[in-house]
Amino acid sequence: MYNIFHPWLGTGLLTSSNDKWRHRRKLLTPAFHFRILEDFQEIFNNHSNILIEKLKNKKQCEEFLMDNLINLCTLDIIGGSAMGVQFNSQNRAGNDYVVATHEITSALVQWFTKPWYWFSPIFNLSPLGKKFHKDIETVQEFDRKVIREKKQKLIEELEDNQTIDNFQEEKKVIGVKKRRAFLDLLLNHHLSNGSLDEKDIIEEVNTFMFAGHDTTAMGISWTLYLLGLHHDIQERVYQELEKIFGDDINKSIMSEDLRKMKYLECVVKETLRIYPPAFVIVRKNPSDLKVGNYILPAKSSLVINIYGIHHNPTVFVNPEMFDPDRFLPENCQKRHPFAFLPFSAGPRNCIGQKFAMAKMKTVLANVIRQFRVKSLDHRDKIFESGDVILRPKFGIRMTIEKR
Repeated sequence: MYNIFHPWLGTGLLTSSNDKWRHRRKLLTPAFHFRILEDFQEIFNNHSNILIEKLKNKKQCEEFLMDNLINLCTLDIIGGSAMGVQFNSQNRAGNDYVVATHEITSALVQWFTKPWYWFSPIFNLSPLGKKFHKDIETVQEFDRKVIREKKQKLIEELEDNQTIDNFQEEKKVIGVKKRRAFLDLLLNHHLSNGSLDEKDIIEEVNTFMFAGHDTTAMGISWTLYLLGLHHDIQERVYQELEKIFGDDINKSIMSEDLRKMKYLECVVKETLRIYPPAFVIVRKNPSDLKVGNYILPAKSSLVINIYGIHHNPTVFVNPEMFDPDRFLPENCQKRHPFAFLPFSAGPRNCIGQKFAMAKMKTVLANVIRQFRVKSLDHRDKIFESGDVILRPKFGIRMTIEKR
């Protein structure tokens, strides 16, 4: 089922298997070290502050679609952290890269839901298939251009008496604070030992852009939606933020501040339980597998229904109730380790889950410090759409009020 992603993502970390996946996972894990993630905190703050300014322009009681604004904010964040590129999506109409990415994900949904497209020649010759491949070429040409420019810049830096070793060591020098985007770290591997070629780099950058954009956008949007329905919980989040920041609602959020946001983290986790952006994952068993009284033949497609687990009353009592206290430490102790799977689990769990949580908490904290949010549609009026990720079919209608 994941083969449809190959023209876009190749066989990067998300879609590769066996030895290639193991090698790539080992290679990329250091890119998500907490010290590197701390360097991205400035990007999270800068772009969420642009979002705040956009929200300040909204009139009191003016209705708008919150998820649209959040989507642009997270795209700018992922562009800055993954590629070191300023998309400026929040301040102007989307560029070709942005539009093409949205068109690709839309085409993927249509492919999944129309079985005649599963026969590649039919899909490739259809108007949808031709547009799909054209959009992929637009994205990859943009990638190649950015990679060439950054590669040349890095080579020039090395010629200026910098070495690849210095690249890794520069953060240890007192007084030096130089942020490196995910793409820069991949290029370091490319130039130092040739373990990645340019095609590999494109695979991983596109994978990170895809996996780290829409998912966190919907995580933030769903959280604001539920907070907009439950004002008592929203107030409790605000009180926690007030304890951390006092009266300084404009103070930049640091990594140590995020660690103090215990209740906000519970709120985010409870949201990801009710509305998991990655609501299913698919695996393939290499050999026959016995499950209960059934034998699943080797190489079956096994769909893990994350949404179903999260809404199972034998796993979570009153599963439709929004109750962040479920995730207080004392309430998690006896829970099965695979009861909560927003980032999957096991060796192939989401490599960027700490990055995602830091981004979501930063954007949410900046919004809640400044505004009271109110959702205009109760949950029975929200149509959940199982696209590539779980999203509201008609958007999230909200209003805001300045604190």
